[in-house]
Amino acid sequence: MGMERQISVMLKNSPGQLAAVGNALTDAGVNIIALSVVDASDHAVMRLVTSDWAATRKALEGLGHSTVMNKVLAIELSHQKGALAAASAKLASAGINIHYIYGSAAGRKSVLVAHVSNLKAAQKALG
Repeated sequence: MGMERQISVMLKNSPGQLAAVGNALTDAGVNIIALSVVDASDHAVMRLVTSDWAATRKALEGLGHSTVMNKVLAIELSHQKGALAAASAKLASAGINIHYIYGSAAGRKSVLVAHVSNLKAAQKALG
């Protein structure tokens, strides 16, 4: 997949927040490719890679949320033993630090979304 744009947003840690985001993205015609939600006490940090980052940002801001856009690396891997180890070893050999990573899997493919120290070098290392 390569370079993608990730939208991050802080949500209140309360019932219905994820449903509201899901409904807004549905209404905007956006498909979620990968999602991470991490609890941070009374708030949660949601990170999304979607089929349309601009529409995602507009939908979330329409709900009253501030958003942050980052460029991230989307790594498509086959669903097999050792795939993560091989990809992360290539990044390590190239001196690339993975700040954080999360993933999504469907069928025979996985998509890992990584925020890395050097996006261009990471793309080169993974071929």
